[in-house]
Amino acid sequence: MADIFFDFDSTMVEIETLDVLLSQHMTDSALKKHIAHITKQGMAGEISLFQSLTQRLKAAKIHQSDIEAFANSLPQHITAGLKPLIDKWQQHGHTIHILSGGFKDYMHPTAAQLNIEKSHIHANKLLFDDQGYITGLDEKNPLCHNYGKGKVIEELSLCNQAIMIGDGVTDLEVYLDGKCTAFIGFGLHAKRENVQQQSPTFVIDIAQFEKAVEQKITQIKKGV
Repeated sequence: MADIFFDFDSTMVEIETLDVLLSQHMTDSALKKHIAHITKQGMAGEISLFQSLTQRLKAAKIHQSDIEAFANSLPQHITAGLKPLIDKWQQHGHTIHILSGGFKDYMHPTAAQLNIEKSHIHANKLLFDDQGYITGLDEKNPLCHNYGKGKVIEELSLCNQAIMIGDGVTDLEVYLDGKCTAFIGFGLHAKRENVQQQSPTFVIDIAQFEKAVEQKITQIKKGV
């Protein structure tokens, strides 16, 4: 059996969640473009993950109630064709995880739609003030720093081998740091050049993706 770890943004869902959440609370188009640029820099590894997250969180005033409404909207953005694949792999005894630099605060409805246990959501956590507005994030969480995903996998002390799936450099880092058995670069929604170049497997449609995961599972079973 395998533990299969999905990045959330532009992988499990088709959008960059933090950017969409922020854009809903900003009217300045130039600022929206700036936020998108920061995301692109972070995903390409041009700035640190922590810089990317903190710079974007400072851009808008968002209340806890906004997070709840946003969370309920996310299941409609699940990558097309992904749910039946996850259902199949779960039925075959594989464990599905979310492993993300995004925020657990808005991931629960999506996880529930995909029958992913709450304990298998590994993500950052927002901090709020007494009025319920975002003030930042928990800096002690390894997932707000580069190479944090590999640290989380390591701390889980898994019995099974790990497959990491994602579109960004923080996903690729898991493989480069030797914290997963296999890595699949996910290019359906965003193609990051450095991820595409360094991924042992890179997919651009759901059929390729299914085939790639099945091949990795078979290799793990055979001990290849």
